[in-house]
Amino acid sequence: MFLESQELLRLFGIPYIQAPMEAEAQCAILDLTDQTSGTITDDSDIWLFGARHVYKNFFNKNKFVEYYQYVDFHNQLGLDRNKLINLAYLLGSDYTEGIPTVGCVTAMEILNEFPGHGLEPLLKFSEWWHEAQKNPKIRPNPYDTKVKKKLRTLQLTPGFPNPAVAEAYLKPVVDDSKGSFLWGKPDLDKIREFCQRYFGWNRTKTDESLFPVLKQLDAQQTQLRIDSFFRLAQQEKEDAKHIKSQRLNRAVTCMLRKEREAAASEIEAVSVAMEKEFELLDKAKGKTQKRGITNTLEESSSLKRKRLSDSKGKNTCGGFLGETCLSESSDGSSSEDAESSSLMNVQGRRAAKEPKTSASDLQNSVKEAPVKNGGATTSSSSDSDDDGGKEKMVLVTARSVFGKKRGKLRRARGRKRKT
Repeated sequence: MFLESQELLRLFGIPYIQAPMEAEAQCAILDLTDQTSGTITDDSDIWLFGARHVYKNFFNKNKFVEYYQYVDFHNQLGLDRNKLINLAYLLGSDYTEGIPTVGCVTAMEILNEFPGHGLEPLLKFSEWWHEAQKNPKIRPNPYDTKVKKKLRTLQLTPGFPNPAVAEAYLKPVVDDSKGSFLWGKPDLDKIREFCQRYFGWNRTKTDESLFPVLKQLDAQQTQLRIDSFFRLAQQEKEDAKHIKSQRLNRAVTCMLRKEREAAASEIEAVSVAMEKEFELLDKAKGKTQKRGITNTLEESSSLKRKRLSDSKGKNTCGGFLGETCLSESSDGSSSEDAESSSLMNVQGRRAAKEPKTSASDLQNSVKEAPVKNGGATTSSSSDSDDDGGKEKMVLVTARSVFGKKRGKLRRARGRKRKT
């Protein structure tokens, strides 16, 4: 029968794929990868494998074909793939027996009472149930809801929930090849032979069944309007109002509210974490900048210390006034320091020898100091005759700040005292 079905599909030009394990799992993966437009099946396990579009009652003449979408489950009931698998644990499926006396409404109430991701709701429910069964004579917690009080009477199977069930639904064995499907045209002659050989149909009966189908294939299809591809928000609200059970409606409303709150809290947590990361980065940048500044300051101070130590070691020699001599190196700062020190020494000697010299005489005095070996030693103007062939530097004394006003101020003070 299996080979005959494959041969008939080839005669009609319909591509097919051979599933390694579950047919629903293979159809779901084809739907997820957009290789098909949906799955024709009456088995609800197709949703647990990740299907998005399902057509039911396709081969039932007494019912209309029903089309379901995964997005409707998620928007109207707050159910994603993991929650659908949890419902299968509670209600039963091909891989698990479920819990006796638990229907769809009670299952939704359980998921509402024990929120979480993945198998976390069922694990919480199992832990709570086992704690409640240890001491059945103890009064229940007065803060427990009516749902929890009712759930105490349930009977869970040992090892509930079995993680292998969720693993089978989430990671099924499928053919994940993504080759394009090639559609062909029906071969009438070979189809007639096939029907004659396996069904015992004559040519007339075969043509009566095939011609209406071929006409529909060749018929020109009318183009759909663009709004036919979208669902209006008002229509979704009306669909949500079709939930007649008050318990189910209450559970769905609470689940949707908790999902919104959880999403908002996750967004807040992410934003807080990002702010902390930015603060840490700013602090790290500030520390690196401070370290760079301190390093540069330490380097500059160490260089200054080296220069001072070198100048002290080289400038102490026997010579003129204070035994201070200029550095033999070409460093401008050390030579300028030596020259300024020599000037101060010369001025001090002259002030000591001529204490009555006025400020005007000091302003007009000019001294010449020869420089030997690029600024090695300095001398007074009397020594310039001995070294006439060498370079000379003109030294100018500083002008007094007060000038001649100092004497006038003293005279004025003296007059006031006399009076």
